[in-house]
Amino acid sequence: MTADFEDQTYVFIVRIWAEHREIKNAKPEWRGAVEPVSSTDKLYFTDIDELTEFIMSVTGAHRLRQRPPFPSEIKSFGKP
Repeated sequence: MTADFEDQTYVFIVRIWAEHREIKNAKPEWRGAVEPVSSTDKLYFTDIDELTEFIMSVTGAHRLRQRPPFPSEIKSFGKP
């Protein structure tokens, strides 16, 4: 690895899990935590956008484009 590449490399530990709710027939709530390996900062999140914003704040990156929708987000997906 070159020094230039290493200066622009970030490593994160991301954990994602489902927490079951006590409400009958309720879907589990997804939770997560992210932490950069190089620091003690840690973020717990319930929304994927929170994860994205945290990583962008640590790296100084910015969104280049909107992400494409997931198939489950397209109402007509799989329907003629």
